[in-house]
This record gives sequence, C-alpha cells and structure tokens, in this order.
Amino acid sequence: QAKARGLGVTDARELKGGVSRAKTVLRRFRQHPLWTDIDTADIRQHETPYSWQDGDLIEQGVIDVLYRRAGRWNLIDFKTDRLKDPYKPADEKYITYVKQVRNYLRATSVLLGATPTAYLCLLDVAGAIVLEPVSITDNGEGLIEIGEGLTVIGEG
Repeated sequence: QAKARGLGVTDARELKGGVSRAKTVLRRFRQHPLWTDIDTADIRQHETPYSWQDGDLIEQGVIDVLYRRAGRWNLIDFKTDRLKDPYKPADEKYITYVKQVRNYLRATSVLLGATPTAYLCLLDVAGAIVLEPVSITDNGEGLIEIGEGLTVIGEG
C-alpha cells in the first residue's frame, strides 16, 4: 500500500483492490515454472538499467529480469495488463511491447556478447499467465518473429 500511495493512489477501495490483485498475480506467478527457473538461476538481475550507442542513437532502458542458467542468458519482460484474451500480433499495444523486447534483445546481445532467449510474459490473461517468445529474425530488416503464446497455469 505504501508504494501505491507514493504513486498517488489514495482511495481506500482502489488501494485494497490493487493490493488484492497484486497478491493474486504474484501467487499465480509463484506457481509457474518460470518462477523456479528464475529463482534458481546461476545469475539473476532484476530491473537492470542499460545504455548503449547504436550509430547516432543512444538507447537506454530497464530490463525487468535478466538471468543466466546453464550458460544461457534469458530475458523476461513482464506486463500486468488485465486481458480477456492474449494480444493479437496486430494490436498496437502488443506491437509496442514487442518492439521494447526487441530493443532489449539488441542491447543485451551487444553488451553481453550473446543473444538471450526472450519472452514477453503476460501475467493476467483471463486469470492465466501467457509467455510469448520474442526473437529478431535474421532477414536484414530487423523484423520480429513472434511465437505462439503458451498458457501454462491459470487461477481465477
């Protein structure tokens, strides 16, 4: 509640509802195999800021979770949007999210010298978690290849 108040939420019902939803989403995520994968990683970094220069462009961002397991880097970008159905590839918000993950992939590939496996993790799609793999195709145009979402665990 203190965090929500610090962000300007003062209505008692909104605070209670927000805290309740956060607990539900967190409980659901803790049951998901991704939680264990991250929790038992060899190296794990949360809210990792980065900055790098690509030609004349200086890019900065913050990666939600970057972790290494068995020599392989993994990148997770969490979204808490409450959805009835997974995003469609043509949805504007979805395109924005995927571009964001693609930027993280480009930056980490340069900064780490290895391209991580990346996922957009939608934490509340009809009460379930949906993982969307995100990669950059090697077609010379930097186009994004999106995999099918995989609903792994659900809770009402």
